[in-house]
Amino acid sequence: MDYYGCDPGTFANSTTRQCNKCPNGTISDSGNPYNCYPCSAGQFAQSNHTICVPSEINCSLGTIGIKEIRQCYECPVNQFASISQTTCYEFDSDCDKGTFANYSWSQCMNCTQYICPNCTAIISKNTPTLFAISSRKMCVTEDNCGLHMFGNLLTFTCETCDDICKTCKSMSYCTSCFEGTYLFKGSCLTTCPRYYYADDFYLACASTCSNSFYKYEKNGIGTCVWICPAPLYGLYGTMECAASCPSHHYIDEKKRTCEECDNLCETCVGPSFKQCTSCFEGTYFYEGRC
Repeated sequence: MDYYGCDPGTFANSTTRQCNKCPNGTISDSGNPYNCYPCSAGQFAQSNHTICVPSEINCSLGTIGIKEIRQCYECPVNQFASISQTTCYEFDSDCDKGTFANYSWSQCMNCTQYICPNCTAIISKNTPTLFAISSRKMCVTEDNCGLHMFGNLLTFTCETCDDICKTCKSMSYCTSCFEGTYLFKGSCLTTCPRYYYADDFYLACASTCSNSFYKYEKNGIGTCVWICPAPLYGLYGTMECAASCPSHHYIDEKKRTCEECDNLCETCVGPSFKQCTSCFEGTYFYEGRC
């Protein structure tokens, strides 16, 4: 405060003997309380009229630059200044992509900024990338964007996956699929390409089936099945559905699988060493035994 009692940003009005706020586009300091000085061309007076700034983006938080009057103007109560400091938004959801509404400063702020009190994670150089949720009320890590959403690294916003994807890493590149479709090279397909099998456990097209499923192919379409359909039988060695069982195996009709005979039997009708039907060279068959 100067010796006339007027603060920077105001001037001493000799007529009214009061300290008045400087007009738009002008500033004052304690050096000369009588006059307010206009900002240079292209500059803006801060909202407190104490300093000129080079552009709208340099206006203080919660204010926007109005070119016509060369003034940083405070947004109305409960509104938010855009990230470019050029527009006051009426609703937090109007904040730009990749920003969130900071209620403390009435400002739309980048999720990448270090000052982020409404974020769910502390921002530092070592923390994960953050993305603004659709309501623009907070920033979250990508795994908190929500089901069927991903973090867009271009806009730093949580965005919705394509309808065919359950989860994705971009709008059209799926990372998992809904039941009834199968993941293949970023797409969700209703049938898998030739030489691939529809795996219902992982909901993916796989070159081999998982978790004791058998590879079954019909009309060029491969699927993974728990039990091979008749007249085929599941073969453990290759996990394929086969038309017949190899030597040293018997057919289990209940499970529709090829099961291995006892080590003493060359061929058999069951798992017991008493169920042989033929023997290896050097042993002799007698009443189901070798």
